[in-house]
Amino acid sequence: MTDTYVVSRATDSRPGVEIWRVRNTTAGGANDYVCTRSFAVAALLDAGASLPGVEGRPSSEAEARAAAEAHVEHVAMVARCNVQPGDAWPEDTDAVIDCPPGRTQREHEDLLAKRFHHVILELHFAPSAHAALGDLPESFGTAAFDFWWGDPTREPAPAETKAQELTSYLEGA
Repeated sequence: MTDTYVVSRATDSRPGVEIWRVRNTTAGGANDYVCTRSFAVAALLDAGASLPGVEGRPSSEAEARAAAEAHVEHVAMVARCNVQPGDAWPEDTDAVIDCPPGRTQREHEDLLAKRFHHVILELHFAPSAHAALGDLPESFGTAAFDFWWGDPTREPAPAETKAQELTSYLEGA
């Protein structure tokens, strides 16, 4: 399975809250992003987490919805960084994307975050998921995506908000 995103985790002083920097990989567009609870569940499972009542990765919106509602209370997009002009990858992407010998994956991700598109997510996990968080790697790849885009707790991304404002303005004119 090809990773579509790389997650770098940061701790938060609040129980069950994590900050994730999520960088998209060259398996997709240069400015792709994720921001739902269903992504969080699938990413946890890809990283090897064990969630009560979840047998394998969700394969339908209904399974994603049930797992998200059971284990993730809220996901907020805090920031969207380094949007690439024209949704194009920089010319030297292939030369710098792989982690060189002697550098940890986390160190490499910290360097890539300075150049490549990524989002910062604040995730609030339900108590049922707290134990699974302790065993996750600091940085991991995932093929997860937003299974359940219509999640009623999903906040519009900054670009969507601007588009909604523009549409409302045009409709009112």
